[in-house]
Amino acid sequence: MRLFVNQYKRKRQDYTAIIDHDDEQDSNGRTICCGRDDLFHPCGCSHGQILLFVVSVALVGWWSTTTFTNDEFSEIRHWVISGSDKNVGNNNKKKSANSPGSIIPTLLQLRQDEDPSQYIHALQNPLYDRLRNATFHYNKYKNTGSGSKQSVEYCSVELTVSPLEVEGGDALTLQWTTNNKYDSTCSSRRSGARLQPSDVLALYCFNEEDEVDFKQSAISEQHLPYREITSIQSTRQLLEVGTLAQIVATQEQQEQDERISTSRRRAAQHRRQTEKGSAPDSRFSRVVEKPRQGRVGTSESTTATTQAPWDAGTWFIPKFNIYRYSQCQFIMYQSKTKMQKNKWQPATTTGNRDEAIELHYLASSPIIQVTSVTSPFGIHLSASADPTEMVVSFSTGNAKRTNGGSSSPGMIAVVKYGRSDPPMEYRATATPSSTTTYQASDMCMEPANVTEPGKFMDPGQLHTVVMTQLAPDTKYYYQVGLQYGQGVTWSKTVYSFQSPLQRPGATDEEVPSFSYLVLADQGCPREGWGQGAAWTAAMVEREVLLPPISATTFYQDDDNITRTSIRAIHHIGDLSYAKGASHHWDAWFDMIEPYAARVPFHIAVGNHEYDYLAGGGGGKDPSVPSTVHSNNDNGNMDDYSGFHPDWGNFGNDSGGECGIPTSKRFTMPQSPRPSSDTHHDDSAMGPVPPSNGVFWYSHDFGNVHTIVLSSEHNMSFGSPQYDWLVADLSRSLNRSVTPWVIVETHRPLYESERFWDQNAVGIGMRYEIEDLLFDYQVDLILSGHYHAYLRTCDGLFRNKCHDTKDGSSYGGPTHITVGTAGAWLDDAALYDTEWTVLCLEHVYGYGRITVANSTALLFEFVKVASEDSSDSGHGDDAGAVLDYVWLKRNRST
Repeated sequence: MRLFVNQYKRKRQDYTAIIDHDDEQDSNGRTICCGRDDLFHPCGCSHGQILLFVVSVALVGWWSTTTFTNDEFSEIRHWVISGSDKNVGNNNKKKSANSPGSIIPTLLQLRQDEDPSQYIHALQNPLYDRLRNATFHYNKYKNTGSGSKQSVEYCSVELTVSPLEVEGGDALTLQWTTNNKYDSTCSSRRSGARLQPSDVLALYCFNEEDEVDFKQSAISEQHLPYREITSIQSTRQLLEVGTLAQIVATQEQQEQDERISTSRRRAAQHRRQTEKGSAPDSRFSRVVEKPRQGRVGTSESTTATTQAPWDAGTWFIPKFNIYRYSQCQFIMYQSKTKMQKNKWQPATTTGNRDEAIELHYLASSPIIQVTSVTSPFGIHLSASADPTEMVVSFSTGNAKRTNGGSSSPGMIAVVKYGRSDPPMEYRATATPSSTTTYQASDMCMEPANVTEPGKFMDPGQLHTVVMTQLAPDTKYYYQVGLQYGQGVTWSKTVYSFQSPLQRPGATDEEVPSFSYLVLADQGCPREGWGQGAAWTAAMVEREVLLPPISATTFYQDDDNITRTSIRAIHHIGDLSYAKGASHHWDAWFDMIEPYAARVPFHIAVGNHEYDYLAGGGGGKDPSVPSTVHSNNDNGNMDDYSGFHPDWGNFGNDSGGECGIPTSKRFTMPQSPRPSSDTHHDDSAMGPVPPSNGVFWYSHDFGNVHTIVLSSEHNMSFGSPQYDWLVADLSRSLNRSVTPWVIVETHRPLYESERFWDQNAVGIGMRYEIEDLLFDYQVDLILSGHYHAYLRTCDGLFRNKCHDTKDGSSYGGPTHITVGTAGAWLDDAALYDTEWTVLCLEHVYGYGRITVANSTALLFEFVKVASEDSSDSGHGDDAGAVLDYVWLKRNRST
């Protein structure tokens, strides 16, 4: 075996995580030979597994004297688990019975007509697939072959919308009626004469300078397949399609949900008023707010005594989530499918995905003017490597973009800021290079690179502006805008933030205590996944807006501490769960803006932001140089596929996004090269490896040095990420200024939930970096990925707990998983481990860190809601601290 020798790298001399000699029994009384199943698989004692146990015992002794390369480690792991039941344990992961899982609602949150309680999945919508085989007809006549035109039989329909001028996110009402005075066939019972449940409404959006009214467009008299229409209407994007049956079901479900929600809110309010004793802190027991614009109302009757159910209707859209286009228009089509003898009849609402359909134009609504195309949206802050700066990012629409580029002539992103409002005396502008965008062709795989409803949607212009010359720890007000000519479209809200604590050369005594929040695995807002993500967002927003609270009463037997106002939020991966459905990014940013625009919002990349299987070469994958074309033997130009070790389970979890939206929408602090280093000779050690955008980076805040790693990239010795980590720990870190070192990475190194394939990834990560993190005495490792809360013992190293309660010695870090911000929650058995202190499932929550001083840090897990909470609110114990731990360190040792 080859032995790596490097002054930064010390391979472990044994690997005690491989086996536990103590047998245990499972719930069925079956002996499990591997004791703690914290290994590569949970091995019951079949004949082959008894042999595996004996072989593993031998491997422990062999491992104690041998050092392996990553490839050799993978080969050994593959050999150890070969012949075992690799699926054992995977079926332990269950989703709650009332959790709809990973459904991503369509742009306008359409419901299934068969089951209106369920949303239609934007990425698995049969209607979207059927459009690929559709032929669109845009006139009311057909050629008879003799030079004359014959009227095609379908109803005259009128579409109206109100209002005709909206901002993105406003409410909108669409109505349709059949107009009998123009076409008497609409009142007959002949097949195809009346509107059918399979007839469809489609939403097209475009920019004012690119398109005119659909009735006047160049294709209004053509019969074209879907693909040709898409190419001709290059600036008119089809964003949403629904059958009348789906739309009626959506409207009826909205009305029912509103009635139930109102009843529950009233009951909860009455209960709180009648209960004896003090009411819970109203700052935390907040009910989720209604959509910002409008409310679900009761539609007018969609039926009449002389009409079929589909002949007239009302669709109230609570949030018209269009931000990137200046104009939109609804089109109604009659849907027909080809049957025997080449005859056409009305299509069914649940037809085969591959069946051919014809869509005949019936009516178009008036043009809807979207006035917010130049309005800033999705505003969020991030810190800079320079403590006198703050970075603000936001997006706007595509007004006057040229040639699909990333800039709009004459339009510049700006921000005004100052210590008072008004006036805000400073102004900063974006450089041309700090405004960008991305297109479907930039993505690596389907569905992200497909321009169809429910998949790619233009993100608009993505801007980044830097506010400079900030005084330390000072409140500033700011407002972002888009300047064009002499005018500026400013954001509606004037936000404020507190500038960073960092002071170059500061000592610990100069840094006051501060608090920040950590969370992971949030996902979309209320539509589709229940209320977890929206509840968490509401609680986090409330925390950010709250004044400081004394925490003394919570911790009577520990140090007294005053919890300060929240200074930052760290989201440790799995952000929006868009997975190729672009509109979901807008929904998520709309949800987080109220707090992300007020404090620095830093992220780590998770599997649902990055993981993919192919197509990343030639510069598409933003985490690797453009010169990297392939990580396979065939050298195919676009065959780079990300990180896929033998021991991993990395798939296409990003839906082909491969980190593009994340890297374009976020700007994270970049690690500067140290200006001076008294411990190392740069000339001898070479240049400091650079950080890598949103993928791996570090930053200082107060007396904390935070290192963000990508669990979705190679961490092995010699990899770019490993080399950067070594340099950051050995050359960038100054423990006299930042005594606390915290690592954040999406996948945890230690987790005790019984998912053997996920656990194998954690073991692989420990093999690569655990010794390094121990050598440099990292204090805390924060993760997500598992949708539960877990805390290990302090002083955890090589699968063992080391007593460090008095802080007199360093035994290893504490590991905490906090993947409970909104995604479906885990329901799994636990491995029997000595290092698991607490694991909480079926509860939404987030972490709160308060750094008291250089030797004491408090971590709290704050409850948002239980999984079974109703949509009337979080529950009376929202904001309760379900777990806490003090980390104490003796910095003199």
